[in-house]
Amino acid sequence: MACSKYKNLGELDEAIIAAVKKGVIKLLDTAFLRDSDDKTLRYILRRQDLEKLEKETGKRIFMKPDEAAAALRSGDRRIGSLTYGWCSPSDPDPSGEYLAAVRRFLRSPLGAHVTGLFWDFASLPQNPRSPSQDDFFKKALKVMGCVGSRRPFSRRRG
Repeated sequence: MACSKYKNLGELDEAIIAAVKKGVIKLLDTAFLRDSDDKTLRYILRRQDLEKLEKETGKRIFMKPDEAAAALRSGDRRIGSLTYGWCSPSDPDPSGEYLAAVRRFLRSPLGAHVTGLFWDFASLPQNPRSPSQDDFFKKALKVMGCVGSRRPFSRRRG
């Protein structure tokens, strides 16, 4: 596992934070997910499509890198990490079922404290990728498997 190369958990934290600060990994702003509805977002989109939507609408979809890094450093589990088996090789949520479940969780008292979310499909560049997006994806893979293993994250499995 890539995580084993880190000598201590502090090094692992810093590797994840560095990837977030560089934009290699983006964290979803959970305020957007809580406030959005099926008209805005019916199912989770690829990171590239969410970036385009953010630019076109002016709505904040991703946390700012410095804000995400500060939330990770806080250690108070305000960043969530979502992992589950994808419904198909190219789309983790074609029906919107998982997005609906995430919204229910974030809107509940149990999820009220979560301000950012790592969701691989939305947080990492997906296929098809440009060469620069592919570079980000490869860099993210080096720390991605470690994301849910650290204390700053609230981890949910579907």
